[in-house]
Amino acid sequence: MRLTADYHTHTSDGGSHAKGGILANAEAARNAGLVEVAVTNHGYNHGIYAVKRSDYDRMRAEADAAQRATGVRVLLGIEANIVSTDGDLDLTDGDRERLDIILAGYHRIVKPQKRGMFPVHAGNLIRGLFKSAYYGASEQKKFVVRNTDIALKAIYGGGADVFVHPNSRFRVDIVAVARACAQTDTYFELNRKGLALTAKQLDAAAKTGVRFVIGSDAHDPADVGRADNVFELIKDLDVAA
Repeated sequence: MRLTADYHTHTSDGGSHAKGGILANAEAARNAGLVEVAVTNHGYNHGIYAVKRSDYDRMRAEADAAQRATGVRVLLGIEANIVSTDGDLDLTDGDRERLDIILAGYHRIVKPQKRGMFPVHAGNLIRGLFKSAYYGASEQKKFVVRNTDIALKAIYGGGADVFVHPNSRFRVDIVAVARACAQTDTYFELNRKGLALTAKQLDAAAKTGVRFVIGSDAHDPADVGRADNVFELIKDLDVAA
């Protein structure tokens, strides 16, 4: 099994912490036998690694040039952030019109649009640092319920093409998220770097009829098209990706 496209890769553009540029990712995609690759740097409200709107025209020109040079279709997208408990994303209508693909997901180090996200970020950060030793079972369940509600609002109202790395640093009800993705024609990402699903969870998600997409989440051109751990997880399951 191998990928034919990788819709989740990062470059060194803007404030990104990734290595390599758009051409390097396109060349890596070609060498991996891919026909498409998307450049999807972190969204505008990321607290550290946000891409800048002022970089768009240059990045679009570089993407077009990389496509001509490699023969790989190069999409210019973004990994948008959930910035409110209403599921809002850090995108304007103008942003959406200029992008080829929109990924959406939760990140902890993000400037919230509304104050209600502060306790969400704090709770998920503390839980991530101290695991279940810090919170009891009832508190853990409350986190999942709250996170799931935010995720569903983002999926139903955000207009994203792909919901990324579910359950990674943001525990949710996987079946509920998968069902929402299925109902909105949103792809459910199986993320190489943030794969936080069990085979049982993935099998249950698949039964909702959701469509999966595998993303490398490459932050280095050498990782474009890589997803061995995802293939290992799905090899014995009835999952189409």
